[in-house]
Amino acid sequence: MIRRRSLGTTRINSTPTPSRAQDRLRERKWKHRTINDAIDEAFARLTKRGILALQNVGGTHATAWAEVLAEIDRRATRARNTLGGTYFHSQDTERGIAGQGLSLGFGAVNGEPDDDLKIARAVVTALRDEGVAYEWDGSRDTRVRILPFEWRKRRTTRPPPRQPPVAWQTYVHPDGRTWSVAGLNNHVHIRIGYPDGEVVERRTPDPNLAGAIAALVESQQADGFEQSEVESKLRLL
Repeated sequence: MIRRRSLGTTRINSTPTPSRAQDRLRERKWKHRTINDAIDEAFARLTKRGILALQNVGGTHATAWAEVLAEIDRRATRARNTLGGTYFHSQDTERGIAGQGLSLGFGAVNGEPDDDLKIARAVVTALRDEGVAYEWDGSRDTRVRILPFEWRKRRTTRPPPRQPPVAWQTYVHPDGRTWSVAGLNNHVHIRIGYPDGEVVERRTPDPNLAGAIAALVESQQADGFEQSEVESKLRLL
């Protein structure tokens, strides 16, 4: 059986090894929440909702899924109902560290195709809610892929407290531009769409998501942007 060291446990050591000391120094420079922090949050929330989410487990799809199922069995003995799981294995981790993105496997415990897809949809929703960019073609046979990002996985420090998220809002301009904004993972996310199809995206850390977004919305409305009718209707549902 493959042994996994919990990334959430910190051992007190009066004489840290050089590598651990270096990790601590490097991580102290990470003043803002990272994409890895967002992935951690998404995985924790999925697990609480009955979809076991494991990181860096096993070395192949087969061994990783076997470990997911074994952990689900252990959880069942503690009366925890788990519907399925998602994971990435050690080779995925290596590609993620190299800046190639991170692929996630998924599946339902019962192996039913429709239920597999329900698990995948829950996974992409959890990622989207934390501001993690991904791609997935909606197929049961295709893994969810987190788009390339700077790998900053904490080992010795804790991330800044997570602010309440601010859901996406979309505004349109008479000239055809669209402007969308959200507050996710302590960052203000902005997406600007132009009539020619060009899309510009950016994300900026901010200590006051709600206040920053309110100010941005007010500025865009003064510039002629109006909230999308589709967005307004969704808010009324």
